[in-house]
Amino acid sequence: MAAKAKKVTGVEIVPEAIANAELNKITNAEFICGKSEEIIPGLVDKGDKIDLVVVDPPRKGCEKVLLEAIAKAEIRKMVMYPVTVQLWPGI
Repeated sequence: MAAKAKKVTGVEIVPEAIANAELNKITNAEFICGKSEEIIPGLVDKGDKIDLVVVDPPRKGCEKVLLEAIAKAEIRKMVMYPVTVQLWPGI
């Protein structure tokens, strides 16, 4: 994904996942450790332009505050991949 983007900002709650991503030495990516529902609204309020969001929600789904931030930012593209097959429509 970073190869096609000018800049990538990753938000990840698991520090080890960030460490793994940084091993790939992608120069146009920044990683923030924290909950997306706490980080993304701040990026949106700061005025960061977000073209695409990729969401890997927990079983309970995304927090309302995160979805509201995505709507406020008028992000045109969203990729969501749920953790369990039971959450995929039609399966």
